[in-house]
Amino acid sequence: MPIDAIKHAIASLPLGPGVYRMINAAGKDLYIGKAKNIQKRVTHYTQWDRLSHRLKQMVNQVDRVGVITTNSELEALLLEAQLIKRHKPTYNILLKNDNPLVYLALSKHVFPRLHSIKSRTLDGESWTIGPFLSHSPLQSMIDIVQKGFLLRSCSDAVFAQRTRPCLQYHIGRCSAPCVDKITPADYTASIESAKGFLTGKMPAIQDDLKQKLYQYVHNHAYDQAVIVRDQIQAMAYLMPSQISASAGKSDIIAWAYQSGKACIHVTSWRDGATYGCETFFWDECGLSDGPTILLSFLQQFYGKNQPPPRLILPFLPDDWSDFCMVMRHSFQHVPHGIVPKRGPLKSLLEQAQNQAQDALTHYCTHQGVQNHVIDQATVLFSWPKSINRIEIYDNSHLQGTHATAVMVVHNGYTWDKKAYRTWSMDSNDDYDMMRQVMMRRFYKSRLPLPDALIIDGGKGQLSAVQSALDQLNLTIPCISIAKTLPHDMIVLHDHTPMVLPEHHPVLHWVQSMRDEAHRFAINTHRRKRDKAMITGTL
Repeated sequence: MPIDAIKHAIASLPLGPGVYRMINAAGKDLYIGKAKNIQKRVTHYTQWDRLSHRLKQMVNQVDRVGVITTNSELEALLLEAQLIKRHKPTYNILLKNDNPLVYLALSKHVFPRLHSIKSRTLDGESWTIGPFLSHSPLQSMIDIVQKGFLLRSCSDAVFAQRTRPCLQYHIGRCSAPCVDKITPADYTASIESAKGFLTGKMPAIQDDLKQKLYQYVHNHAYDQAVIVRDQIQAMAYLMPSQISASAGKSDIIAWAYQSGKACIHVTSWRDGATYGCETFFWDECGLSDGPTILLSFLQQFYGKNQPPPRLILPFLPDDWSDFCMVMRHSFQHVPHGIVPKRGPLKSLLEQAQNQAQDALTHYCTHQGVQNHVIDQATVLFSWPKSINRIEIYDNSHLQGTHATAVMVVHNGYTWDKKAYRTWSMDSNDDYDMMRQVMMRRFYKSRLPLPDALIIDGGKGQLSAVQSALDQLNLTIPCISIAKTLPHDMIVLHDHTPMVLPEHHPVLHWVQSMRDEAHRFAINTHRRKRDKAMITGTL
């Protein structure tokens, strides 16, 4: 019985702090956890009746328990985070979206440039504000600030080469410092006003601008008055409401659960303005897993990005002190966790909770539709019932130059963009390119084998792929999709054409796969061609 492997290991486990690893017979990490007392913590997994359904599934697969001891609980926390990110254990709560957050920045320049920047490249900027959870609110804020304060957005290289004002100046979105349409002192004043606007000092700045507007109108300087009027209007657009102003500098984190799936919705507020929102989903979890999911999310989400002074939460997760310990070590700052019971913060949390529930309902509905489509596809194409990895291939070249082959990966529900691959090819023949890319992809490759292949092309491309797979002694189900009239046709592995109705959900699903591969191939080829033009190797 698998639980016996854990019971057998308990006697030899240390009593001090460290990290334990639940490992299956194939040597893969199923779960990685930390503990103040490793032996006492691992003993909990032998109490079968107290385990959640997810942990019971994990325990049933355990073959052995690995241990790494540490000198302190803090070291165990930091090591746990590193190992989870490196090994991605099956039963740990993983943050699938690990993209860096974005900031609004001003460059180091006599006439600073306003632009967005990722957290990985913050060095070299004179001033930043953020982070923003998504690009949409950031771009909206950039548009408002550029229109209101006429700050430049062009790169330093373009700025240095300008000899006359660009279109941005003529449509009232830039003061054209590149051709001395504004003095450094006046541009600096605009920069300071924009900073105050972005950091919540809007009332004081609005009063100053109204005084300027009155003076310009009084002196009949109507061109300058129009500029100041636009700045006042831009500020009014982002003036916080009474409720949103109460959020201050906070992240509101909402939680929802439905049918074995969980959702966390994060809304970032800074000085009464929203800095974006982001939603994260987890499958195959129980309602009782909520505190564990929330704590794991906080540790991963704020692992690289400093949290705001306040986190508004639906409940305090288990081991909140562990999270505070890591934040104190990483940022010398511990956020204040608040579970509001009434007032404006409660209203904001309820609003976020509703958004989380709506997002989760949509996610569950979408997954239900996807499950039905996948079930239909496995029957139509004679694929295995369990589809975890589909690889889609396409080629791109321009009259034989810069030939490129690409692979995009889908897990049946979403795109795995970190698994995308590109290959530079030495042939412009589509059939030969397909054969080459199969050989390069599967010969001595360490990547996991796919459950199915989808090829962009007809019988010729499919034959080339199957020839390469036969040469490598691989049996992988594959189909191709060819452009035909009146609409696309699917070619099965035995070269039998399958003409599905134009609006058949499986045809649309395969077309979406092909279109993503085509998009990635075209963009990769264009980047390669543009680089060649710049370097003169075209």
